[in-house]
Amino acid sequence: MEKHELIKEVLYSKEDLENRIVELAEELNEYYLDIIKKDPDAIIVVVGILKGSVPFMAELIKHFKFDFIADFMLVSSYMGKTKSTTIPKLILDLNTQLVGKYALIVEDILESGTTIQFVKTHMQQGEPKEVKTAVLMRRVQNEPRYKNIDAEFVGFEVAEDQFLVGYGFDIEERLRNLPYIGSLDKAKWKKWKWNK
Repeated sequence: MEKHELIKEVLYSKEDLENRIVELAEELNEYYLDIIKKDPDAIIVVVGILKGSVPFMAELIKHFKFDFIADFMLVSSYMGKTKSTTIPKLILDLNTQLVGKYALIVEDILESGTTIQFVKTHMQQGEPKEVKTAVLMRRVQNEPRYKNIDAEFVGFEVAEDQFLVGYGFDIEERLRNLPYIGSLDKAKWKKWKWNK
């Protein structure tokens, strides 16, 4: 696929993403198969955080070697903006009861940690046995602002100053469908018209 005109640089190609996600799935297979070996009645709930996690989760679960329940939450930290709000808003909650189950949050990116902290706190109220997190991207920052929140399973680390689009990442709900992850050319975006 030809590079979109708003992309300054392709950071991770389709092949980069698929290869790393396979590796990440193997890490998760090792972890959860060990749990199932010790606890044959273990139920694993894989929770995608809409909307950005959809391509990541769709690719990830194809390589799982354990049975699981898939569910989703819609939590908005951006509310259509380009900068995160301080208080996430729960728009769509889980259908699955978490009592006694093993929950895995699947999220596109760990930045400030606000969203993941909010989701974990909310999910803990359902009394799961544990809650782990897998993220496709984690911001590399000079001073951590994760509020003691981190992800146990991480695909890539990315610089703080790059605005990511593609493969689920968006700018005002656009460009999610690019099969790669690129850095947005903000100057071009300001001048660009959606319908040309």
